[in-house]
Amino acid sequence: MNINYIIPFHNEEKLIERCLESILESYKNKDNYRIIFVNDNSEDNTLNVILDYIKDKNIDSHTAYIFNNKGKGTQDARIEGLKQLSIILNGNYFDEYVAYIDADDYIDKTFVPEIENIINTYCSVDTIMYNYYYDTAYEQIPNRSFDDFEDDIYYLGNNVLKMNNMNWRFSMLCVVVKFSVLYNLIDDISVHYSVGEDTCTTYILYSKSSVMYLNKCIYHYCQNSNSCMHTYNESKFTDRIESVRYVLKYITNHNIEISERCIDLLLDAIKSEYKRLQ
Repeated sequence: MNINYIIPFHNEEKLIERCLESILESYKNKDNYRIIFVNDNSEDNTLNVILDYIKDKNIDSHTAYIFNNKGKGTQDARIEGLKQLSIILNGNYFDEYVAYIDADDYIDKTFVPEIENIINTYCSVDTIMYNYYYDTAYEQIPNRSFDDFEDDIYYLGNNVLKMNNMNWRFSMLCVVVKFSVLYNLIDDISVHYSVGEDTCTTYILYSKSSVMYLNKCIYHYCQNSNSCMHTYNESKFTDRIESVRYVLKYITNHNIEISERCIDLLLDAIKSEYKRLQ
């Protein structure tokens, strides 16, 4: 079983090493992983930091790969990573999984053992969904998908979009997915909005895959003050509307059953973007 980490990067020279250290720490000298770096038109020293890290840690050329994107944004870089991974795997998709990590984030040291335990126990599951910490300068705030779940593991099957007890919008940073499942959706998830692309991907993924929910925080989301997510403009608001429209059209065209809560989360995203403009 391999987890393939797709990491787009754009000017994260000060943070990328923390991200890489977290992966190696979680594996504890095992090597059943690949890291697919996608250079999203980075203009600082991030690439050299990565190259130096690979050399210092003796990470071989079959474990770490670096590709270039044309600065079209995170979603496009992720799609490029999926396409390049398909070439690397050369049709051998069995037991290959994908996790997205933002270059300024990192995974918890428990990430790999928790994910491996679920995959080894429930091998037929397509997608593993988990919680995250929101890291501030002062604390790590746990964010859970479902407040009323008390056990560690839940089988949600194909019912995620039918549920009414979600706390927050879905994120591709909080899932590990079978490569074959995600790659088969590549045409549907190749959307181009400045915001909302993550929402499009997760709603489509959950409509097409069986899901196991790990009720633990194993990802650390660290919003960078320099991130494009901190810049708000009318174009982003328009893109948010268009991304929600895309999801609703997809759901309608494919006759997908969806709960009022899941629709509310989509509409809340528009409201949130609008408030940022005020």
